[in-house]
Amino acid sequence: MKKPHLLIISDTPMWHHEAKVHVFEATLREVEMLTNEFENITWLGASNPGKPNANARPESTGNITCITLPLLGGGGIWNKLKQVLCLPWFFVRVLLLILKYKYVHTRAPSVPAGMAILISKYDKRRHYWHKFAGNWVQKHPPKSYLLQKKLMIAAKNTKIAINGYWPNSPPHVLSFENPCFSEDELAIALQVAEMKKYNSQLELLFVGRMEWPKGPGRIIDAINLLPETVKQKINVLRLVGKGMDDQAIREKAKSLTIPFEITGPLGRKGLNQLYSSSHIFLLPSSASEGFPKVVAEAAAYGCIPVTSDVSAIGQYVKDGENGILLQSLEPKTIAKRLGELILDTKELPVIAKKATEIAKLYTYERYNERIATEVFQLR
Repeated sequence: MKKPHLLIISDTPMWHHEAKVHVFEATLREVEMLTNEFENITWLGASNPGKPNANARPESTGNITCITLPLLGGGGIWNKLKQVLCLPWFFVRVLLLILKYKYVHTRAPSVPAGMAILISKYDKRRHYWHKFAGNWVQKHPPKSYLLQKKLMIAAKNTKIAINGYWPNSPPHVLSFENPCFSEDELAIALQVAEMKKYNSQLELLFVGRMEWPKGPGRIIDAINLLPETVKQKINVLRLVGKGMDDQAIREKAKSLTIPFEITGPLGRKGLNQLYSSSHIFLLPSSASEGFPKVVAEAAAYGCIPVTSDVSAIGQYVKDGENGILLQSLEPKTIAKRLGELILDTKELPVIAKKATEIAKLYTYERYNERIATEVFQLR
């Protein structure tokens, strides 16, 4: 039987560069793996100006066609007016695309996805799969997030994939783990974790947007509060990523008295190298998110997660068992928990070993199997 064609509606950043479309690699890898289930994929994203980020690349399968809408946003009355004026054109563009395909996947929350979700509520002829990447149980979400969530719940003829397991969810709302690696890649990571030593100098790692809510500033403040006996056991702190607070965080990092590196964004190869050498993964984030992929990626390599208890993270990271789950994001609390972890050299490899179990839920093969059977009934 011939595999079907999939349409993806999103605002995923895309860059037109050297006659090719470059896409954020972490999301691109996930979509590339879906070509095992779909003959071809048409992917609507947001056109970004300038050169692509270091962690973006062209698709490699030959089966994905990327098309873009203009990127909207920014402050000021003119930018707001442009957004309003463009909405009818956006809606028509999304509708015309949907009418061409039988299988539709949206990546929400986003403006294009929201339009497709609205259409799906009344369209019973197509198969819709909505993926909500944010915190499904956020207490005070932005109004647009709340609206899209309500529309998805009302669209009972669709399937919705969310992060985490939440009681009393409607039957068409499914809990999904966001995939990070193939089974072969996971096997390599687990081999690295098996060989890793935790009784010498430790390497600490943060991967995420360089913005205050994600936690790099808290990490710097916490490390500055550590006793010298703990600091002496830290070989290096690495901060990986890019964001609106990049320069301010770089300035703040100058206060550190331990070796540190700020690398900017990295592609898959560069990230894997850092996961391989690192021992503790830090993500004291207060941002609204489901379950950050980087936690599972780092855990696969034996990096002990020290994370905030946001959304679904606490369903996977168990405090004191396979990581540290922070109930407070005060720097003094982070410093206390981090210091205790670093000094407990006997428990470090035990906790790291248990952390690798988290990663086994996040393979593309497991994800694709669930999409094919539970979402679209392709098998």
